[in-house]
Amino acid sequence: MVALPDTSERIEQELTSLARQFAKPPLSAIPSRHREAILTFVLRRGKRLRPKLFLTCYGGYAPAEVPNLYKAAISLELLHAFILVHDDIVDGSRVRRGAPSMHALFDDELRHNGSARFSGEDVAMIVGDMLYAVGINMFLSVEAAAERKQQALEYLTLTAIYTACGELKELFDTLAPPVEATTEGISQSSQWKTAYYSFACPMVTGAILAGAGDADVKALRGYALSVGLAFQIKDDIEDLTGSTFAENGDSALDDLREGKLTLPVWYALHHGSRKDREGLARIIGGGKTSHRDLAAAHSIILRAGGVQYAKNEVDRILRESRGLLDSLAMTVGSRDALWRHTTELLQVREDVTERRHSVPTAVRLAPNSTRYVETRMKEAV
Repeated sequence: MVALPDTSERIEQELTSLARQFAKPPLSAIPSRHREAILTFVLRRGKRLRPKLFLTCYGGYAPAEVPNLYKAAISLELLHAFILVHDDIVDGSRVRRGAPSMHALFDDELRHNGSARFSGEDVAMIVGDMLYAVGINMFLSVEAAAERKQQALEYLTLTAIYTACGELKELFDTLAPPVEATTEGISQSSQWKTAYYSFACPMVTGAILAGAGDADVKALRGYALSVGLAFQIKDDIEDLTGSTFAENGDSALDDLREGKLTLPVWYALHHGSRKDREGLARIIGGGKTSHRDLAAAHSIILRAGGVQYAKNEVDRILRESRGLLDSLAMTVGSRDALWRHTTELLQVREDVTERRHSVPTAVRLAPNSTRYVETRMKEAV
């Protein structure tokens, strides 16, 4: 089986090549400073979770690396960027990874142009669609067997459908009374909107391109969806208790403000005191929420034990998923790497378990990383 050493460095090198792609038609038609804004967003430092999972699963089955394998790997980062751009517009989020979201970047660009008849959101919607198309084009460049490539591409596009349906389901679910939500419904939304594109898509497409058998593809998909669900629950926990809440304060409670249900919230709605249950349902289902409302909801969830319930669910899912991983014909080294990475991802940061409710009403934006992008563009030349 193929060994894939130094994947992090090679992933970053391949991402740098995006600057060259944006310097050629038709992308070069975008004015240079706007191209830099787009690359600023795409090239921000991150875990590169999806390319790494893709390469790990490919390396667990493949006898050799094929040309343009790393282009296919970073295409999943563009799928990620496409989803984040649209998600931030829907949520009205002006911050992403501690810096401006795509539409906020373009709002800043357009603020000094009094003749602009469009908004940053208008531009970001188009840019998001473009990133998806560029990603598909890069995925198609991998020189794998035609049948495997077709099957992997079908799974990638199916992932985009599942993700969109998960986002729609989550939105439409906010129209119903909060007490009608079920754990099954919440889990389905989390799997569709997060687990498919962050875990199942990279793992499954990597395995398919490498020639994994149908049984392994099915088991790997099951493992990925389980892990992805646990990852979303862990993220929901940290929005309420960990460093995410400590750093972002009020904005970390955006899901509550928007009436979205998570497992900690569901538990508090069904297991808190009667007064707390009624208060939380009123806050979540009452439309516009104040800073005071969010602080009260936060206290209710912690007091009811919603966070501990969610932590127990993460542990349970992780334990039960191990059997699926052990059943794979993947190389032992790749299987161990996958498990090690999974357990690291699912460790809940507990540096902050409770907070006084002096939640900031605004989040300070980190400086744009334009200098970083300019450096990467120079490296690409």
